[in-house]
Amino acid sequence: MNNIENKSFRAAYQAALKLLALKDRTRKEITEKLKRKGFSSDLANQVVSQLEEEGLVNDCKVSQTYFNELWNYSNAGPTKILNKSKEKGLDQEFIKAMINNLTEEELKTKVKNIIKKRMKQGDNKAKLRIYRYLLNQGFSYSLINRAFAELGYNLTNQQE
Repeated sequence: MNNIENKSFRAAYQAALKLLALKDRTRKEITEKLKRKGFSSDLANQVVSQLEEEGLVNDCKVSQTYFNELWNYSNAGPTKILNKSKEKGLDQEFIKAMINNLTEEELKTKVKNIIKKRMKQGDNKAKLRIYRYLLNQGFSYSLINRAFAELGYNLTNQQE
């Protein structure tokens, strides 16, 4: 590496370290941010490879953390988690494995908690609105129906 390349590498490396000081980031995130700062793709990839060798960039760790945050602190269901993680450039197979590790009971409990939290009125409009909301959050039709049924709600009658 000649002197100019070495200076560029150090500058890109320092920029990447500043990004990592704020929060853990994926390989894709760091590469894109370095390119936006004016560094070449090759240089960005070299820097990220170096950071991976040093253990400072770990996509699996970021994927695990991201999955846990979405699952535990949002209303996102499996499909939404998968889509959001794809947008973020996370390892899809790893995320799918995490989703597949969720039990039916964990999924149903989450849906039931969302229903209880959002079910202020007992009218059918509210039920339908919650039903659509849960679908948009990535939960399956059958899971939502089972959760409503276990809570004593159906889409035509009031709570029994």
